[in-house]
Amino acid sequence: MIYIVTIVHGVYWLGFGQAFTSILLFEMPLVFIISGYAYAIYAKTNPSINLRIYIKYAQTRMSRIYIPYFAYALVCAIVVTMLQGNINIQENLFAWLNPFTRGQGHSVSSLSWHLWFIPPFLIVTLLLPVVTYKWIKKLPLVLCFLLLCFFLYFANWYIEARLATPVFYFFWAYVGFKLGGGLTLKSNTLLIVIAIAISMLGIGVVFLNQSLNMQLNKFPPNLMFLWFSCIWVAIIFMACNYISPNVINYLSENKFVSLFVKNGYSLYLWQGVGYASAKAMQSQFDLNVVITWLIAIMFTVILGMLFSPLEKIRWSFSRTRK
Repeated sequence: MIYIVTIVHGVYWLGFGQAFTSILLFEMPLVFIISGYAYAIYAKTNPSINLRIYIKYAQTRMSRIYIPYFAYALVCAIVVTMLQGNINIQENLFAWLNPFTRGQGHSVSSLSWHLWFIPPFLIVTLLLPVVTYKWIKKLPLVLCFLLLCFFLYFANWYIEARLATPVFYFFWAYVGFKLGGGLTLKSNTLLIVIAIAISMLGIGVVFLNQSLNMQLNKFPPNLMFLWFSCIWVAIIFMACNYISPNVINYLSENKFVSLFVKNGYSLYLWQGVGYASAKAMQSQFDLNVVITWLIAIMFTVILGMLFSPLEKIRWSFSRTRK
C-alpha cells in the first residue's frame, strides 16, 4: 500500500518522472495474492462452508469494503456537487454511491481514478468461498493459469471485456489461496516462469505488434499484462527468500509502515482526495512537484487515519432475541 500511494500514483497522478513508468504497474496482482492468502487462513478455521457461514462471511466482507467506500463516495459526491453546482444532485449521488459506476462522469481531478479496483475486489472476495469450495481448490495452479490464458485470449474478441478484470485478479487471489494452503514455489520454478514470460512478451512485441506499455494492457488486462505480472511476481517471490527476519521485524514495528498496514484500505480510498487537494494547491501556489507529492502523501495519511475506524463497522441483519 505504501508503494501504491507514494510511488505508483505519485508517478501517474503528478507526472512525477514519466519515463518507462508502466514498468511500475505490478502492484495489484500482489494485493490479490495477499487477499487470497488471508482467505486461506480464514478457510482453515471454517473448513466447511455452508450457506449460513457464507452469508455471515459475505455480510462481514461487504461491510468491510462498502462502508468505508460509502463514506468516501458521499464526500466526493458533495465536493463535486459544490464545485459543479449545475449538475443533477440525485444523479450525482447515485453515480458515486454505486461502486460499479464509482463516480464516473461525475468526478473531478483524481477523485475517482483509483476506484476501478472496488468492483473486482468485491467480486473476487465474494467468489473465493464459492470457487475454492471442495473440488476447485484441488485444481493445479498450472491448469488454472492455462485456463486464464485461454480466457484472456478470447476476452477481447468474443467475451465481454469487463469480465477480464475480475477473472484476471481472481487468478492471483487463487495463487495466494494456494500459498496459504501450503504450496511452495521453488526458485528454479520461478526462474522458468520468468524465462517463459519474457519470451512470450518478446513474441507479443515482435510477431503480434503488441505494446509494452502496461497502462494500455492493464485496462482490461490482457495476455501481455499477464506475462508482465508473472515476471514481477516471480521476482518478488524470489527476493522474499533473501529478506532477513530482522528486516521484517523492523518493518512490522516501524510507525510509518504500521499506519499503512492498519489503515491500508482507508488510505487507498482517501488518496483520491489527498492527491486532488495537493494538485489544487500546486495549481494555486505554483508548487514544486516534489512538494506537491509530499503534501499529497500527508493529506492521504491524515484522511486515511481519520476515516479508518469505519473499517471496523459491520452490518448485522439478525435480530437480537430477548
